[in-house]
Amino acid sequence: MKKNAHLYTTEDEAIQSFLNQIEKEDINPYFSEAFESDEMDTIDEIYDLLEQLEFEPNRSKKRKICDKILALDPDNIDAQIMLLSQENIIDFLQGLKKLEESEKQKWLKTNQAGWIYFEERPYLRMKYILGQEYLKQFMVKKAKECFEELYFQLDKNDHQGARYELMYIYCLLSDWEKASNLFYSQSYFKNDDMMIFPLLVMAILEDRQSEAQELLTLLSKANRDVKHMVTFSDDFSEALADLELFNFDTYIPNSIQSLAILYDKYAMRVFSIDDYVLEWIEKHFSKRSSIKPLTLLEKKTVDESIFSDLSANVARQFIEKKLFTKKDFQKVTEKELLELKGVGAKTIEKLKSKGIVLKK
Repeated sequence: MKKNAHLYTTEDEAIQSFLNQIEKEDINPYFSEAFESDEMDTIDEIYDLLEQLEFEPNRSKKRKICDKILALDPDNIDAQIMLLSQENIIDFLQGLKKLEESEKQKWLKTNQAGWIYFEERPYLRMKYILGQEYLKQFMVKKAKECFEELYFQLDKNDHQGARYELMYIYCLLSDWEKASNLFYSQSYFKNDDMMIFPLLVMAILEDRQSEAQELLTLLSKANRDVKHMVTFSDDFSEALADLELFNFDTYIPNSIQSLAILYDKYAMRVFSIDDYVLEWIEKHFSKRSSIKPLTLLEKKTVDESIFSDLSANVARQFIEKKLFTKKDFQKVTEKELLELKGVGAKTIEKLKSKGIVLKK
């Protein structure tokens, strides 16, 4: 900062530039000196253990892995949450709340400037995770408080996507005023299908015809794959099947993946809006008689036994390469699979144990 402050207009801009350079490895020689080799070894060991934790199906072995992680890093949130998740739902939620309060006390000693500061992220993550768990239990009021505090106070740049959860909650509560105020607060939300769709659902259900027409136009412009949802194409069916198997941690914005997430969240899990909302969209999206009726997913194209214990990241890469069945894997070599991010010897071993034969 002392050397280069004159190059930036704000402190945040300077810090973000520094982080970007680290990511690009432009200043790796300086960055690597910040850690002793022993510390780097410990960090690597923690990452390896976290990977094992993701793959491990056995509860007692999970607990042992968590204990190892916490011995190396007593404040590790992922391990603490995994231990709590072994309890019943009441104890789990109470434990999460205590963990969130504990992280808040540490956060109060920071600059309180948001996600850009690494030391603030544990508390912001805990707040988000707690809100998600409240939503899963339909404790909507508590979830709303978590996400409103995150979005409007704690992290105004919204690095975790609290805005999407808020739109979902406002839709659940039929709060048109709050939902529309949030949607129109940023111009770029008009290009984001994850923001447009909830408001469109509300507009249709509340018979706000002019708003619904406008929002459908925005949705069609933002995401050209809307036609796949309207016609329930094979590609859309496949995206829904993938979502059911892998529960996308990441997705391509304004894509068939994001539409699958929206359909699952709004049409299947809570609102059961197939009959009215989706037929309204079909009617107003196109007048062509060739559009097929909307139906629920009937057929899966993926062999679930292959993907059941793989990480979401690895599974997604296999899907992207059209590796759906054991027969598909016969077309690729072990070397080709090892070139994929996150695929190592353990993954290859798992595939072979399931009877998968790779190309020689």
